[in-house]
Amino acid sequence: MAEPTPSPTPNRAVYGFAWFSAFKTLFVLYVAWALLPEYFLQDVLGLTYLPDKYFALFLPILVLCALTVFAFLIYPPWNLSMQDDLNDVHTLRDKHAIVRCQYIDPSSSRRCEHKVDAIPADASNNFNSWLFEKYCNEHKIDNQPTESEIGDIGDNCDCVDKTKCWLHKRPNHLKVLQKRETVPNVCDLDVGDVCKELFLEE
Repeated sequence: MAEPTPSPTPNRAVYGFAWFSAFKTLFVLYVAWALLPEYFLQDVLGLTYLPDKYFALFLPILVLCALTVFAFLIYPPWNLSMQDDLNDVHTLRDKHAIVRCQYIDPSSSRRCEHKVDAIPADASNNFNSWLFEKYCNEHKIDNQPTESEIGDIGDNCDCVDKTKCWLHKRPNHLKVLQKRETVPNVCDLDVGDVCKELFLEE
């Protein structure tokens, strides 16, 4: 089976010449219809079934207006909707970026300057080639989750696939969630009190 290639082939040459000839012919006919007077088309050539000359200008203007609207009002938002957010890490780096280790020395409060490796893209991370290790090889062992942390995660996680679990990838995230303030309870308001507050109070 031949592989698809953009190089010229005899079939493409024939099809290209046929399309070129067809469009040239249609363009000449269009210009003749738009410029030749009505009496010449009807009396000399006998063409009485052609559309009104109004459409000779209306259709090109309609197409140009549609292209303008698409180019300025539809195409840019369409592209932006497919892009990552401006504050997303994917807009700032790619798989060739140099990412540093996130380990911070407790004694000197200095951050590690070693480079970390990219995580191989496979089925466990949905073939995402943007992911990087959090720590370098020197500090990776020191920052592994302890058995007690893994046990705590197991009590709070009901994920079927543990390799995709957020809590297993970042064990400290559970502590962060537990330290956050809870959302206040939702309560119903009496409609009568709301109306009095809105309309009767001055």
